[in-house]
Amino acid sequence: MSVLDWLRQRPDGLQGIDDEMQRLIVDFSLLWMYFEANYLGADGSPDVLMQLAKKLDTPELQDWAGIEHPFKYFQTRYLTDGKPSSHFGDLQLAKKWQEIVENGLLAPTSFRQQLEVCLLIMNRYRNNLFHGPKWLARFEGDRDNLAHAIDLVIGIIHMHDRGQIQ
Repeated sequence: MSVLDWLRQRPDGLQGIDDEMQRLIVDFSLLWMYFEANYLGADGSPDVLMQLAKKLDTPELQDWAGIEHPFKYFQTRYLTDGKPSSHFGDLQLAKKWQEIVENGLLAPTSFRQQLEVCLLIMNRYRNNLFHGPKWLARFEGDRDNLAHAIDLVIGIIHMHDRGQIQ
């Protein structure tokens, strides 16, 4: 029996989590593990992600359209009337990173700042997913979160593979 089948049979398992959401959870988990191992030196910490944002901050990438859609989505999700939304606290950002994300969402001034915001939010999805809070919350409202995060990670990997990141 597969682990997914086993979890589907448990009362505290995957009941109430539809097939599409289960696929997104598995896809994001596998993709993040691949990304972290192959593109982040097996270290997906915020500091390493900030180094990646710095590497990506080149003139030839600053017009990368792949950042616009996820960044706008994160702005809409995590800001309400110019203030952090009720979802912002769910990210459980450390104070140091909370300021970077909040300031970047409120008044982004550069491609790099937008990328930092997106990478830090994705890092929290990873941590919250891998360490349990998402399970306890039953992945409420996470369908779009994971879909945007998956698209962004794949875009970054494609840039790297085309030799645009050293």
